[in-house]
Amino acid sequence: MGSSRFTRQQRTVLDAYVPGHHYFEISEFVHTEFGITFTVSQVHSYVRNHHLLTGFDGRIKKRQVLNAKMQIKPGEHRNPATEFKSGHEPVNKLPIGTTKVKSDGYLWTKVKDTGPMWKRWRQTHVLKWESAHGPRPAGMAITFIDGNKLNVSLDNLMLMTKAEMLQYNRRGLSSADPEINLAALNLAKMVTKAHRVKRREKN
Repeated sequence: MGSSRFTRQQRTVLDAYVPGHHYFEISEFVHTEFGITFTVSQVHSYVRNHHLLTGFDGRIKKRQVLNAKMQIKPGEHRNPATEFKSGHEPVNKLPIGTTKVKSDGYLWTKVKDTGPMWKRWRQTHVLKWESAHGPRPAGMAITFIDGNKLNVSLDNLMLMTKAEMLQYNRRGLSSADPEINLAALNLAKMVTKAHRVKRREKN
């Protein structure tokens, strides 16, 4: 998927979001904000082709070199009294079910302790919607009726198609006023449906 699939406004928003976020966060952001399925590999290509920087470039820093030189050889112990023992849980480990706001402005909930770090957390509003309606259909986005990302109550969540989210973002319909934003979301749905009917009539 190239940048031509994004509107100019979407590209501006996406390019501003990239710095300071991992590829998986950018992928989820595009899906949630624009209703577009954008895989991690596609994010990587987009960032590279547009000469953007996430801040996580993978290059070895001086501190990493120093840490490598200070590595302990097998069998050695720097301080047996303070090192972690097998099965020891760090005191700052967050329990499953913990919810916090991440740098993208969304609420995230910890769902498991194992596996890749990015799979241990899921967006809270997605979990809430799926707990009531089942798995989110592929290519669909869950948006906030009042525009507030922190309001994850079920009655504030709306399922939108990719085409509907494109209309919503392309026309700049978002509003801080909950009633106006709901009207804007419904307008995007109606416009999308009208376009679909017209295409069907032409065929």
